Amino acid sequence: MIRSQIYERSSLKIISEETGRTQSDLIREAIDSLIIRIQEKK
Repeated sequence: MIRSQIYERSSLKIISEETGRTQSDLIREAIDSLIIRIQEKK
């Protein structure tokens, strides 16, 4: 797996703590949502 730089670490950490979800899980969900939105535009 290739690791990417995350610039919004502080926001991600806060959301993770508030939701009880891991930062990795939140990143995966965001990427999945982005992919779906892009595919719907085609």
